[in-house]
This record gives sequence, C-alpha cells and structure tokens, in this order.
Amino acid sequence: MKRQSNYQFVDIGNSRLVISYNTPVCLLKRGTPPVRYWDGYSVTTLRHISKARMDYCRRPMGKAEWDTLPVTEFNLVDGDQVVDKIVQAFRAGEKK
Repeated sequence: MKRQSNYQFVDIGNSRLVISYNTPVCLLKRGTPPVRYWDGYSVTTLRHISKARMDYCRRPMGKAEWDTLPVTEFNLVDGDQVVDKIVQAFRAGEKK
C-alpha cells in the first residue's frame, strides 16, 4: 500500500485501487481496461491515476482516455471484497 497526503494506492493480487481524496476513483488490472468508479474529473486526481498506472502498468492515463471509460458503481464482488474493507479502514483512519 502506498499512501501520500491526498492519494493512496492499494495493491491486491493483480489489481491496484486508486483512492484520491478519500474516494475510490479507479481500479487497475494488468491487461484489462481500467475500471472507473468516479464520474468526476480533476487535474490532480488524473495525476494520481496516471502515476498509479505508470508505476503498475507502465502506461499513463490521459483525460481523453478517462473520458471514454464508463463509470461503474464501486462494488467489488469478484473476489476483491477485501478492497472494500481497506477503503472503510482508510476512511475510518481519516476521521480520527
């Protein structure tokens, strides 16, 4: 898990969850398109996603690609339920 002041990358198996400003925004899996959880856009959050993707998949993410991704509800049911628990723990820690 890599955490900076306003973003966090959580690696689980072959996935990387990008959390930006306490919001799960994107899930990266090698060899598949990113899964977009956040319907917004900000330059800073896209930098977080691009950094995670460069570190993890060796490909940056640009705004044009981000805009083409469909938004998916954040509900991981394919064996990644542990990600939900990590996000909950992360958010609980921020409230302390």
